[in-house]
Amino acid sequence: KFNVNGTKLLGSTYLGDSANDGVNGSPLVYNFADDFRGDVLVDIKGNILVASCTESKHFPTKMASQSTKNAGFDGVVFSLDSTLENLLWSTFMGGKGNDALYSIKVDDNDDIIVGGGTTSDNLPTTTNALHPKYLGGSADGFIAVYNAANNNALKHLTYYGSAGYDQVYFIEVDRENNIYAA
Repeated sequence: KFNVNGTKLLGSTYLGDSANDGVNGSPLVYNFADDFRGDVLVDIKGNILVASCTESKHFPTKMASQSTKNAGFDGVVFSLDSTLENLLWSTFMGGKGNDALYSIKVDDNDDIIVGGGTTSDNLPTTTNALHPKYLGGSADGFIAVYNAANNNALKHLTYYGSAGYDQVYFIEVDRENNIYAA
């Protein structure tokens, strides 16, 4: 984190463990730069939120809805305070295949929305999900919502795609909290 002029470092940190963190070496790498795809944003409170992936078994978690890493690469989503000194929340998102998170947004309820790609057919989809089952092909996209009012517990998760190769690279939220995925 730099000052407004970019002339002074205000905060800096590492987060991870002993394997690949923030770099995707899984079969989900399909397009140019997919191996480094991820997202960072600052919420209205100044907290820094990150969506990425890890191969590390002991990536730090806190108040996690998934505290254990599964196979291959798993997606990770976490939040740090504005000084980058405190991990506020961190969770894995993955199943028995390879998983990665590429995009992150916060809606008007402070819920955290992430989008990514997966080869897992056992992600924790939620009641009334648009697509509760893996849709086929070599990869599916997925979208997950974490509930700010409930310690960032997983609120919604759906697969998104077709019988072909699909991932969700970008998400956006409109003024009515509708989610858009590309």
